[in-house]
Amino acid sequence: MADNLADILVELHRRLFEVERRLANHRRTGVIDEIDHGKGVARVKIEGGEQPFRTGWIPWKEIAAGGISTHIPPTVGQQVDVMSESGDLTDAVIDFSTHSNANPRPHDGPDAVIVKGGVRFFISDDTVTIDAANITFTASNGNLA
Repeated sequence: MADNLADILVELHRRLFEVERRLANHRRTGVIDEIDHGKGVARVKIEGGEQPFRTGWIPWKEIAAGGISTHIPPTVGQQVDVMSESGDLTDAVIDFSTHSNANPRPHDGPDAVIVKGGVRFFISDDTVTIDAANITFTASNGNLA
């Protein structure tokens, strides 16, 4: 540790700057820029500050990764949050995505809807409907229509 006031102030300023930088990087919003599906990682373009920047390769979160497991990779252009507990983006993960003008919500009602390309799954308390290429299946109360 420095022993004169000027050096102490310089060191405190450096530490404060680092704390502020890490706090700002705790949660950043950006857009998926590139994906490596084989490794399960992606790069995110983050706007803001003086210049936009691109993260290194970071993994994305899944809804489940145990006895029940999902694989729902992000897509290029998808808006996501990048989270880092330490504020250092080298240990970050891509958190769940946020709808945007480029990728709006697929439904405005209370029921769950999953969309992949032209296939839509509608799920309510007692009904599942699959709509794909002008063919619709509805399962409700033990009946398939």
